[in-house]
Amino acid sequence: MAGGPVIKMKYGRVSVTGPEQCAGPQSRQGFKGNAGLPDAAPGADGTFGCGAKTPEEHLRNVFGKKMGFTDQDIVALSGAHTIGRVFKERSGACPFGYGEQAASKYTKGSCIVRKDKKSGCGMVGGAAWTKNWLTFDNSYYTDYKQAMDDDDLMWLPTDACLHEDPEFKKFFYKYAGDQAAFFQDYASAHKKLSELGCKFDPPAGFQI
Repeated sequence: MAGGPVIKMKYGRVSVTGPEQCAGPQSRQGFKGNAGLPDAAPGADGTFGCGAKTPEEHLRNVFGKKMGFTDQDIVALSGAHTIGRVFKERSGACPFGYGEQAASKYTKGSCIVRKDKKSGCGMVGGAAWTKNWLTFDNSYYTDYKQAMDDDDLMWLPTDACLHEDPEFKKFFYKYAGDQAAFFQDYASAHKKLSELGCKFDPPAGFQI
């Protein structure tokens, strides 16, 4: 519906009956205060939650050491930022909150951001990485300079390192120039991510 690739995988989610069955904040060894997902920015001491001092090291710790993804996988999965938003209530990296009409000019109710060019974006507010944040394409890679210069768009340290790190940027610019290659590699990495989520022993009470 958003224009992205078809991913050949089993869809669904694991249901829980209570919070005790959810992953705790220390569910990934070596990460403090989160479940091992990337941080929006380093803390006051200049380090990320995993102890990394640079965003590229942080991404490799989270997706590489913990999950087994390659640099190519990391850059491809980061391209999912072509859709979605950041909210101040969640990461604190955005000045705009839930439901704020006076938010980014790209996340107001009057914005046309869908692939089908119809109106309607759900709840307003927050800030996105791309102008058309309900359209899955490779604009995350092609329009990054605009995102860096536009106060109404997001570009985090973990985004910037993808076109600055010598190894990451090989794939970043590849996807900027070839949307089909991005779709193919994203679908492969997303499928690996879904399979990774199935490789655990669910506690009693879990239902598929």
